[in-house]
Amino acid sequence: MDEIKKCPKCGSEMEKGLMLTPGAVVGVRWQKGEPNKWFNVLNTLPKVDAYKCVKCGYLENYVK
Repeated sequence: MDEIKKCPKCGSEMEKGLMLTPGAVVGVRWQKGEPNKWFNVLNTLPKVDAYKCVKCGYLENYVK
């Protein structure tokens, strides 16, 4: 189980998600939750956990 992370900017709770890159035209998007099984097909890069503050929207990424 993941520890509850607190935002270093405002102190609110941060929720775990992932960064999606649906295409160069729309840029990078944040998605709440865990990646689905399709993402594991090309599992050649290090895993990155992305956390977003529920209050201020601050993002932090951690390489596992």
